Amino acid sequence: MIAAIILGHEWPGRELWIAKWRQLPRSLLRPAFNALVGREDIHDRLGEIKAPALVIHGTADAAIDIELAQRLSSELANCQPLVTIEGAGHTCNLSHPNLVNLAMQRYLVELALGMPRGAERRGGRRRSDVSRRLGERRDPVRQGAGRRVLFPLDRRLTERRRMERRESWPVHNHGMARS
Repeated sequence: MIAAIILGHEWPGRELWIAKWRQLPRSLLRPAFNALVGREDIHDRLGEIKAPALVIHGTADAAIDIELAQRLSSELANCQPLVTIEGAGHTCNLSHPNLVNLAMQRYLVELALGMPRGAERRGGRRRSDVSRRLGERRDPVRQGAGRRVLFPLDRRLTERRRMERRESWPVHNHGMARS
């Protein structure tokens, strides 16, 4: 019954997955099942999740109604519009991998175009990897305060890198005679 809900009836790989699950001891399956059944409902807090998100849902999903998927994609703070996979069940990544991969690829390309390479979000602004490579660290004593300090070793490494970069710069004489 659970296999029918999760895998559907028409996916060709269904029997292989069922056989694989049957080989596992029940002691391993029970915690996974309990986690699914007994999980906390966080729908009232979806707006607090600021991470970029994409919801992909099969139209033949017997485990989760499409209305719930629509609610999830509309209430997440930074979510793309819901992507539906026609005829796919709950495991559309298994039954329709090409369509799911295409949706993921488009999403990731769009996400990459929106954020400069090597940048990360921190408190509403972006900081590049360059500042972290140059020795910026959080003070471990006041980590919660977010105060940044340069430790002595980081300063020495930063200076060494600057010197190495200067030494590697090509020198062009541009027509000047050598003596």
